[in-house]
Amino acid sequence: MYTAQKINLAKMRVTEEVDSWLQEHFQIKYGQDVDATFVVRQDEELIATASRAGNVFKYFGISKDHQGENLSGILLGALINEAFDQGIYHYFIFTSPQNSKLFKGAGFTEVIENHYAALLEGGRGSITEYMEELKREIGPPQGTRGAIVMNLNPVTKGHLYLIEQAKEKVDELIIFLVEEDLSLFPFEDRLAMVSEAVKDKAGVKVVPGGPYIISQATFPTYFLKKVDENLPAYTTTDAGIFGKYYAAELGISHRFVGEEPLDMLTSVYNEALAQELKNYDVQLHVIQRKESTGGVISASRVRNHLAKGEMDEAKELVPPSTWNYLESAKGKLVIEKIRARKEN
Repeated sequence: MYTAQKINLAKMRVTEEVDSWLQEHFQIKYGQDVDATFVVRQDEELIATASRAGNVFKYFGISKDHQGENLSGILLGALINEAFDQGIYHYFIFTSPQNSKLFKGAGFTEVIENHYAALLEGGRGSITEYMEELKREIGPPQGTRGAIVMNLNPVTKGHLYLIEQAKEKVDELIIFLVEEDLSLFPFEDRLAMVSEAVKDKAGVKVVPGGPYIISQATFPTYFLKKVDENLPAYTTTDAGIFGKYYAAELGISHRFVGEEPLDMLTSVYNEALAQELKNYDVQLHVIQRKESTGGVISASRVRNHLAKGEMDEAKELVPPSTWNYLESAKGKLVIEKIRARKEN
């Protein structure tokens, strides 16, 4: 009878064993993002493994000599129980298209599948239920509806320029704010900043992006600004979800992005959007970024000024809602984190 054992992630010898085994047998690079990893052994020999990173189950590997022995079920049971203990009741599986049938048989539901990857979900809630909630919150389209997905870490005058340019092309503009809390500025604070900044702009609405847009499940390397072999799978999956669900269910016919001459990851993502959204009759608009003295206005440029203590320079690049936040007690704590990260 096989059992799944949770490994100690602090023991480098064990994590290196999992990494080398996955690479040797499945060409899977074991990431450093994991929160828990389980292994199954036979006579001390590793024969199967799987991990959890946030609410995503990933890095599955089962020895070819032990297929059909329900090792996937044993690993899934261990992962679900461990996630439940951590207060996680809705979870995803990011896997290869070839493995999607296996997880569907275990009760998971497909969110999307492409030639790179398959994303499935289980537990409480589903993307169908989430779309129904969004439809109730946003309501039916009142004319041409467009959308922007933004992280706003923090909100800059460049972001507001993009919003204004996009709104000129549509009757309604929905701003989906990245909800994953992996940025220096917390989600609730980013939401308050942008809501204040656009409150007088008619036809513009801000809503949380939820767990299906640029999240740990759909695009984990976005937050690390990491370009690796998994990037095509992540960008295609995230772009496809927007087209298949957000655009189709909410009546969105236009998606707007800023031109990205510097950030390779965002540039690749924009290319994936251009390809994928064609399949859903959504037109992608690439808007030239706003510049000021010193170049393009970006959130990273603002953070760089904050890290150096160049407050006047930062102030020139942000709207009043962001500056008021930066001067608040919460904002000063974020600035301290930015400076500490720069020093390290």
